[in-house]
Parts: sequence; C-alpha cells; structure tokens
Amino acid sequence: MTKKSYSEKLLDPRWQKKRLEVLDAAEFTCEICGDSESTLHVHHKQYLKNHEIWEYDADQLACLCKNCHSNHHEQEDLLKDAISRIPINGPFDSEHVAFLIYGLLGIQKTNMFKYQEHMWHQGISVAISSWRQDGTN
Repeated sequence: MTKKSYSEKLLDPRWQKKRLEVLDAAEFTCEICGDSESTLHVHHKQYLKNHEIWEYDADQLACLCKNCHSNHHEQEDLLKDAISRIPINGPFDSEHVAFLIYGLLGIQKTNMFKYQEHMWHQGISVAISSWRQDGTN
C-alpha cells in the first residue's frame, strides 16, 4: 500500500469530518481575528509522530482565516528558531525553557522538581512584570 501525500489526506472523509467539527465549534469564525468572511483553515497546533491529520482532539486544532493562519506560521517559525538555539546541555536546556514557558502561560505542572519549580516561578514573574508594563494587570 502506498503512503498518501498530505494533499491526499486532506481529501480523506475522516479529515473532512474532523475539519467540519472544528469549523462548526468555532462558528465558522477565525479564532484570532473573528473574521467569518474569508477562507477558513483548520490549523494543527502541533504535528505528532505517528498521528494521521484526523487523529487529533479538538483542542489540538484551531479555526483560522487564511491571513491569520499564514501569520501564525511565521510566528511559529520565529519560536522554532529560538528553540533550536537552546543548548542541549544547559545551563538552560530545553526542559528549563519548557518550565519557564509553562510559568509564562500560568500552566501548573504537578510533581515538579525544585529546579523546575524555580524556572516556573521565573516564568510567572516575567509574565506579571510584562502585564504591569502593558497596564493590563
């Protein structure tokens, strides 16, 4: 059996069903800008190994207009570039940065080690400082 290309997978009825579920849940409106007139795309927030494009939960997908989808990928490329520059062996390796980002997002992880908790609190501090500068605290 030959492997399907991505464009062929987009025609698969399982993807078409999942796509319609995501669009319907978002009321056929871009989740970033609120546009309901432009072409809408269903964006995978992250591609996972060994997952078909229709094998994602709804919270792993987003309804975006064509422009926001393009802009979002440009922003993702910037983040991926930054992540690619994290030293493999520290002092701030990928795990440290992940807990810093969790803190920035306010996502509490359970059973954190002391150094993970320290990075998480630093992320919280940066987020709070940023909100104060924006006047949105």
